Amino acid sequence: TTNMTTKLFCIGNPLLDIAAEVDQAFLDKYGVKLDNAIMAEEAHMPVFQDLKDNCKPLFVAGGATQNTARVAQWQGDEGGGGGHPGGGRPSTGG
Repeated sequence: TTNMTTKLFCIGNPLLDIAAEVDQAFLDKYGVKLDNAIMAEEAHMPVFQDLKDNCKPLFVAGGATQNTARVAQWQGDEGGGGGHPGGGRPSTGG
């Protein structure tokens, strides 16, 4: 059996995903349709404070690149964690 190690280096823009349960009135207030994606405009800026103040949102680090790295780490059978260029300590994963 050959012991091979694979390294994965991802480059991308980190994002912050915000998830919350809202009702139809909340969607209507901001002109947002259910199961739809939009480019936020000035009229949508208050939604973030509204979510924070009234909806108990879940904040999750995300973005396609980070999500890819996270899944690759979960699927790997080696210990350790991820890190980022430019210094800092590696994360412990999770």
